Amino acid sequence: MKKVLMFVLAASMLFSMMLPVRCEDAETPRGAIPMLEDTDGTVQWFYNHGILKGTGDGFELAREVTRAEALAFIERTYGLAEAIPEGTQPFTDMAGHWAEKTVHRFYENGYVNGTTETTYTPDRTVSGKEFTKIFLSVLGYKDITIENAYEKGTEAELLSNNFTRTVVRENLPLLRSDVLRICRYALTAKNAEGAFMHDVLLENGVYKREDFEGFLYGGTPAADSERKEPTLTDRLNAAMPEDKNYMFSPLSLKMAFAMAANGAAGETKEQMLDVLGIEDLDAYNQSAQELIASYNASDLLQFNVANSIWLNSDTVPYAFRKDFSDTLTKYYSAEADTVTNKTKVSKINGWASENTRGKIPAIIDDNTLVEVLLLNALYFKGTWQNEFSPHATKKEIFFERNGKQSETDFMHATRNYNYYKDDSLEVLELPYLNRAPKEDAGGKYLGMESYDYDVSMFLVNGTISEQKFSDIADNKLNSTRISLAVPKFKIETDIDLKTIMQDLGMTIAFTEGQADFTPMLTCNEKGRYFLTGAFQKSFIEVDEKGTEAAVITGVAAGATSARPAEPIEVRFDKPFTFIIRDNKSGEILFIGEYAFV
Repeated sequence: MKKVLMFVLAASMLFSMMLPVRCEDAETPRGAIPMLEDTDGTVQWFYNHGILKGTGDGFELAREVTRAEALAFIERTYGLAEAIPEGTQPFTDMAGHWAEKTVHRFYENGYVNGTTETTYTPDRTVSGKEFTKIFLSVLGYKDITIENAYEKGTEAELLSNNFTRTVVRENLPLLRSDVLRICRYALTAKNAEGAFMHDVLLENGVYKREDFEGFLYGGTPAADSERKEPTLTDRLNAAMPEDKNYMFSPLSLKMAFAMAANGAAGETKEQMLDVLGIEDLDAYNQSAQELIASYNASDLLQFNVANSIWLNSDTVPYAFRKDFSDTLTKYYSAEADTVTNKTKVSKINGWASENTRGKIPAIIDDNTLVEVLLLNALYFKGTWQNEFSPHATKKEIFFERNGKQSETDFMHATRNYNYYKDDSLEVLELPYLNRAPKEDAGGKYLGMESYDYDVSMFLVNGTISEQKFSDIADNKLNSTRISLAVPKFKIETDIDLKTIMQDLGMTIAFTEGQADFTPMLTCNEKGRYFLTGAFQKSFIEVDEKGTEAAVITGVAAGATSARPAEPIEVRFDKPFTFIIRDNKSGEILFIGEYAFV
């Protein structure tokens, strides 16, 4: 019997509402970071705009960048005014140097310091953190040091690419290839006032909009204006750990918090919906109802959704308001049940285990304070449309983010895949099976039956936003002959979401005395019930047959036929992102990153 792929996307948990009462020592080897090539779009764009200067030996993308060259790259990228600097050149080793005026300008503006009071050392190689510190100073950020440059650069979205984050975090000597990548993302970084630099540069006349078309902007100006703000998935992904593998479910989290939002009022509700990106909760409820009905109707691809709401009668002297429970029953098919302190563990864990097919056997223990609990569970089971042959699996090297090279099992296949590549991204689609043999009552074969769903896993080399990913997945994939190598992997993740959600702006719901969940319970006292925590636990295992995965999100509150073309070799042997997407609805079911064996 074929092993099938299984996903348990969530048991999203809105926990009891309570009465107020990185190993980063090893450097990443250069071999793990791909070099830009002369023909890459990024290289050509910077050359065409006079930012990258060729040499007698071409672009020399593998050559180290000096401290003087680093300033020139920044100056040209941002079109900084080349005013004659005032005062005397403070650095004796800059007299007569080709970058004398540039260094002087940066010094007078407070962007750089010397290596001593009288020297700049212009020809020493610049490091990742040095370069980032200077860039952030130009962007108006204050109190930037070598020690905090990586963290601040990530926050400013200057380091929005896996490879740039690696070279800066490890403070590697920068090559011209690295500098171009950072300069590319410097165009979409935010300055100290929170403005996107490409907008600032357009306003200042440094560039014209057509300069960015096909480079920063993939489509029409109207469509691109929508790409500026990161989505909830982008913001969650940016908050994930970088020192280990992870996975989370945006759909599960969103559905769980949306159920809670139906029990919120006033600013609490407005802020929750704003963070979730839900403009109209009634419309979202309707779409959730349709998704649940669609997923639960699937057969070959088992994809089931279950929701429940719980109340601890030992600790809560109230009941769910009828309007609230009726809404969740109608739109989320939520079952309502009660527990006591004695029965909470067996009943709640039993429900979770049953609705995740045993993949999440326990979500609470005897010490967990449970008063009001909302659970969302999604279960997915299927197989690859084209399975990998176990005979082709062999041990190969995976280059981990921390610099370690580890041997692990790689699956191999050569066939046509939907595929996209540009100078900074590779995206490859692995669809799940959605056709099965059809037979009549007597067992006669009637052909293949196609099911009304379309779910795939996408493998991504490089950093990508949700909106760019959706554009690529919907419009830019082409069937390409590929020789694919991808590791079998297993990831278990345990993430504390409370601080992450608060950092995203959902603060009132977690604040005692301010949160308003009066529409949820018959208690009319605003501020008495408030969210106290959130977490997500997940598991995923990918092999030749398919995938098996489970994730639980918990939100706690408390009161308690032609000749085949020569295949392109595509290897996922460095940290990569995986995304499981419902291609019909566009919903991202899972997103994660594999970076360590």
